[in-house]
Amino acid sequence: MPVSICAASAHGEALPDRAGINSSRIHILDTKPDPRQPKIVKVIEPDTVAKRTGYAAPHTVHCGPDGIYVSALGAPDGNGPGGVFIMDPETFDIRGQWETERARSNWPTTCGGT
Repeated sequence: MPVSICAASAHGEALPDRAGINSSRIHILDTKPDPRQPKIVKVIEPDTVAKRTGYAAPHTVHCGPDGIYVSALGAPDGNGPGGVFIMDPETFDIRGQWETERARSNWPTTCGGT
């Protein structure tokens, strides 16, 4: 099961997880009480990601100075590029697209790639 973890998010109290691979769900796990028994504290459904960002297929998680950045591989209808959206580091609410202006292309966007 692939997992993307950023220990800086929410000051190490909860971590975004990509355990929902192939479902486009984002699972938020709390590891602070007992790292050996993480608990799911929030699940962000694909419809929420699509409505707030216009993106689908969340992929990679990164921490930034003003939030948690998540790259997405495409559009919900499959006819568009992905992009990067930003989440609140305390509540894990999706704020929206990170990009304010960018050239549109048919290539998927990833962040932090090789």
